[in-house]
Parts: sequence; C-alpha cells; structure tokens
Amino acid sequence: GNIQDYVFSYFHSFDDTLQQSTVFAVFPILVGTTTFMMWIGVLFMKYFHPTLQLIIGMITLIGSALISSLTTNFYVFMIFYGALQGIG
Repeated sequence: GNIQDYVFSYFHSFDDTLQQSTVFAVFPILVGTTTFMMWIGVLFMKYFHPTLQLIIGMITLIGSALISSLTTNFYVFMIFYGALQGIG
C-alpha cells in the first residue's frame, strides 16, 4: 500500500495549510538521494571498507526513520525521511 495518505492526514492535523500534493514530493526526494548516494558509495569503496560503509548506512537509515517518526513538522519529516533515509 501507499502511506502518503496517512502521512498527509497526520501532518495536516498539525498544519492546516499543508497540501496533499506537497506530500507526494517525499518519494522522489528519497529516490533521488538514494540514486546519488549509490554513486558516492562506489567512490567511497576506495577509502572505506564495505563493512564500515554498511554499518554507517544502517545507522543512518534506522536513525532517520526513528527521528522522522517523532516529528510534527512535515518539512522536518521530509528532510529526515526523504533525504537522510536515501543517504542510508
């Protein structure tokens, strides 16, 4: 299923000016940062062991998911869920 309706419903209760079309920007940001960071990750393989990269990525992924679940501002959620989760 798609959670964007639930995300909109949750953040709309805090911000009445939030439009549902704004919520749909989260997924493209997530895909864009994931794609870009895969390229950066390949470059980092010259300098860091793959296990270290995996550990850093998983900490970033889990941490951004936990922090984004605690936010009440949609734009903070977009940064932590959309951008940082793509980095992880």
